[in-house]
Amino acid sequence: MLAAIARLRMLLAFVKLLRQPEGSLDEVLALIDGLGATGGRERLLAALPRTGLAAQGFREQPRLLPLDREALAALPPGTLGREFDDFLRRTGLDPADIGVTLPKGQPVDRGQWAIDHLRETHDLWHVLTGFDIDTAGEGGLQAFYLAQVRGPLALILMAGILLNGLRQPPEEVVRRMDAITRGWTMGRAARPLFGMKWTALWAQPLAQVRADLGIAALEPGELAHAA
Repeated sequence: MLAAIARLRMLLAFVKLLRQPEGSLDEVLALIDGLGATGGRERLLAALPRTGLAAQGFREQPRLLPLDREALAALPPGTLGREFDDFLRRTGLDPADIGVTLPKGQPVDRGQWAIDHLRETHDLWHVLTGFDIDTAGEGGLQAFYLAQVRGPLALILMAGILLNGLRQPPEEVVRRMDAITRGWTMGRAARPLFGMKWTALWAQPLAQVRADLGIAALEPGELAHAA
């Protein structure tokens, strides 16, 4: 019964996402909760690697939140932490809005930590890849996620973004397809990011972090003039 209710809520959230992909945080969180109630957590765990950085992440459970925004803002321009803070200020986003409230150092089970880790680092992955927060950019980032993690949420969100394209002009459809193609290629070429302790890299130049991780990030406005 609970699974049936969760699927219904997921369907309603997906319909709302089809109508308006941008600014759909509530719908995305509803999809995450629904996947957790219908076996999505187990599918995510099965899709994640068991060795290397992921294995270290599961052991140490690094957390991004809570953020020390003053410390990030005080870092030199161009560093990962400063670029992340600038991005949050420009977009008005706050990683705490995704609802992960556990304090650092409080261990949780493997599945919950994996979900929390992906949720609270989502905005940072925007900075790392260069994808903006518009619909095309989100589609590109979800393609990057799919190449890296293979979880079900990325497929659902990309499906919503593409189906919403039926209501858009052709040039916007091209932008979305270009972004998704680029995100998939970028994610396949990059080193696995899942499990990274990002707080240890705040003072490093963003360009160096990208180079070390093999991320061929988008340049600002790269998708703006697709035709």
